[in-house]
Amino acid sequence: IRAYADAVTLDPEFAAAYARKAVAHLTLVWWSIDEAGNLRLAEQALERARALAPDSVETLIAEGYYRYWGRLDYAGAYAAIRTVLEKSPQNAALWSLMAAAARRAGDMSGAKAAFERAHDLDPQESGVAANLAVTTAYLGQRAEARQWLARAWALSPTSLYNANAESAVLEMDADPEAAWQRYEQLRQQPGLVPSQVDRELAQNYFTDSVRDPARVALLAERLSSPESLEAGELNRIQ
Repeated sequence: IRAYADAVTLDPEFAAAYARKAVAHLTLVWWSIDEAGNLRLAEQALERARALAPDSVETLIAEGYYRYWGRLDYAGAYAAIRTVLEKSPQNAALWSLMAAAARRAGDMSGAKAAFERAHDLDPQESGVAANLAVTTAYLGQRAEARQWLARAWALSPTSLYNANAESAVLEMDADPEAAWQRYEQLRQQPGLVPSQVDRELAQNYFTDSVRDPARVALLAERLSSPESLEAGELNRIQ
């Protein structure tokens, strides 16, 4: 945000910088950080981008994020992103964003197809594989979900986003014992910080599967540790 602010100070006509500044503020809105303040700043930056270059790809991308993250208007975001993709059909990040909007709108099949397109364009992006795992699990395609999880972990073995996605898949499996065993494995996985794994899984989906009182107590103890309290913000599935 500071860098984009510097850019538009140097060049007040730099439309793309205003658009990207808007998206940066909207990212903080999505992570629930000063939502009202960041939404206001995003709207100001987006309004300037609209005035300078209303039809540019960067402005239209910001419009999509604004509808999605700023207004939770998933159908509107989906429509806005489709418009951008007509101008930039090889943009993997846009396909991923459209897929996420479709999933939020309840179109799981459309979400899967768009995530697959994103993966075809950028097969090294682990976040897309993780999202395909979640989406295929929602569709009841559990074996395929496991394959996508394996792909995501192979691409990024230290990704907390992968842990978040796996917690969603474990929840849909409705197998508390398998969920707990996998949770303990992830806490020991090289490159992952146990306290961060605790927060990712326990504060997203995982606790719905864990009913055993002793395990609930252990989880609560881990979450109250100084390391867990200092672990930072959570990842949030798109």
